Amino acid sequence: MNAVGQYGKSLQALKLSIGKGRKSIEFAEFIDLSRGKITSLSIIKNAALDVKSLKIIASNCPNLESLDFSYSVLNDPEVLINFASSCPELTKLNLWDCKEIKPEVLVNVTRHSHKLKKLILAFCGEIDSDALVGAAKRCPDLTHLILRGCTNITGGAVLRVLGYCTRLRYLDLVICAQIAKSECEAMFKLRPSLNIKLASGTKFC
Repeated sequence: MNAVGQYGKSLQALKLSIGKGRKSIEFAEFIDLSRGKITSLSIIKNAALDVKSLKIIASNCPNLESLDFSYSVLNDPEVLINFASSCPELTKLNLWDCKEIKPEVLVNVTRHSHKLKKLILAFCGEIDSDALVGAAKRCPDLTHLILRGCTNITGGAVLRVLGYCTRLRYLDLVICAQIAKSECEAMFKLRPSLNIKLASGTKFC
């Protein structure tokens, strides 16, 4: 067996960054060698992978707990939905700066990923209040929620999220233009133990 095969069978965590010189399908075949053992996967900036390869990867990671798509361009919403439906153990989803993510995609993802504890939506500017509240209803075990730069989220929506996610410990609201400081103070009064980050160096905790 070659070295790739040996590593593939014992692999539990994998990080792929954007690069050249490899065909997309080679990564998918590599992950197939792990036979469902991967629990953490980071696909930064898509790692030059095509949609077909991403779908193959999703189907071969049934025990995935952490998925990082930060800074990726996700033009096909089915990619995320495939991961959510194929990976029922997912507890962390990082979509930092995935600007193309639509509200309906978040809705469909959280219909499958009920075990999410950490959800990172920083700079996902399309995500709105209705989608966020719906996600909170379906993922009540959230402990960390990053909404930095989500300018379509209102303070009222975040207060509703707190009602559904009673285990929430950390909330990042930096550059959330529609959320007033007074609303953050109301959140703190409602949940005194909650760590709320408002701006660099400023937080209630």
